Amino acid sequence: MRIKELMLYRGMQDGRILKDMAFLTGNYSNEYYNREDLKELLFETVNGVLELAASLGVFIPLIVVNCIILARAESFASKNKPLAAAWDGICQGLGYTVILLVMSAIRELLGSGTLNGVEIFPADYAAQMLALPVGGTKTVAARYLC
Repeated sequence: MRIKELMLYRGMQDGRILKDMAFLTGNYSNEYYNREDLKELLFETVNGVLELAASLGVFIPLIVVNCIILARAESFASKNKPLAAAWDGICQGLGYTVILLVMSAIRELLGSGTLNGVEIFPADYAAQMLALPVGGTKTVAARYLC
């Protein structure tokens, strides 16, 4: 069955999904594809997307946060004078630094029982989940519960 016939058979009028799948795997041509070829094509596409997501790992959230911070700074700077924008940038940087230090101190204290390497209480009583990456989310969520 040709790609065009398969697209019509599956009810995909423009066939964009199959074309995207074939393009991503580099297998696009007007040859005949049977069901097994299409399964393999789908598997290669999904596998490629999963490998890409795994390789990017923590960088996607960092990029998103960076874009949020830069968009806020740019929106302020475009509406104010340079001295006010510079002062705002300095204050924003100090504010983010303080927030990171406070969150890391809370996570270290509650997650391992120490603060800057000094044992505050025994590690047996610590909520060790807070020392894991998910602990940052739990720390932020706890702020809204209080």
